[in-house]
Amino acid sequence: MAGNKVGLYRDPRRKKPWVVRWRGEYEPAAGRQRFYSKGFRTKAEAEDFRSEQNHQFNSGFPRDKRQTATLAGFCRDWLRTRKGGLKPASFELYEQTVRRLTHYFGAEAALTSIGQQDAAEFISKQVNVAPFRRGEALSDRSVAQIKRHCRTIFQAAVDW
Repeated sequence: MAGNKVGLYRDPRRKKPWVVRWRGEYEPAAGRQRFYSKGFRTKAEAEDFRSEQNHQFNSGFPRDKRQTATLAGFCRDWLRTRKGGLKPASFELYEQTVRRLTHYFGAEAALTSIGQQDAAEFISKQVNVAPFRRGEALSDRSVAQIKRHCRTIFQAAVDW
């Protein structure tokens, strides 16, 4: 397929005249593909890099390096998209759940590092944060609500 081609080109005007070029994955949001290139001083270096790239792409490695999404960044973006579609009280409850998540996992935690076991531990360690009931166990209804909110948030992360 032409989209999977990793090409080797020579451009004598450049400081590093041997260039390896390839296309990234198609981005539906942007409506186009990204293009990448890397320059080399010798043809041998460029051919080695080209064969390495071909091998990686043919063995299933992603063509684009994805930015690692942080928990706080994703939740901030997700809340911004949901603000108009929720009632104020529901939005506030989602904000509380996000605060619990970022407090427990940390704001800079990578979304991909949170697994099912981590989620189960998070749910089991939730306690009341109200001023006069601080540290007491939550009601079953509150725990179920936190689970529902987390399921909604993380399902959106998978979809995005």
